[in-house]
Amino acid sequence: MSKPLLSFILSALLLFSTVCSAAPKLIKTIYTVQDGDSLNSIATDFIKKNTYGHRDFYEFREGIKELNPWLLERTMVIGDELNINYWIDDEKETPQGS
Repeated sequence: MSKPLLSFILSALLLFSTVCSAAPKLIKTIYTVQDGDSLNSIATDFIKKNTYGHRDFYEFREGIKELNPWLLERTMVIGDELNINYWIDDEKETPQGS
């Protein structure tokens, strides 16, 4: 096989794999704190929805604090609203129970 032909085939395969792979999608949601919730329990529930790559639990929980700076000043109470972001790996996938 000639080098130009091999180069063309490899380029085509790379382009095909790039086009076929789904782009990650950021899901932004607002969660209302319920009776019995803690930051850890909420982070545990939402990290399961993150299907695009591994997320460290502590990093994910700290990310919730960054999106809700008031958490640094006081604790959550029932009815508080938390901004929570997570990623899904398929544009066709729908967010779970946002």
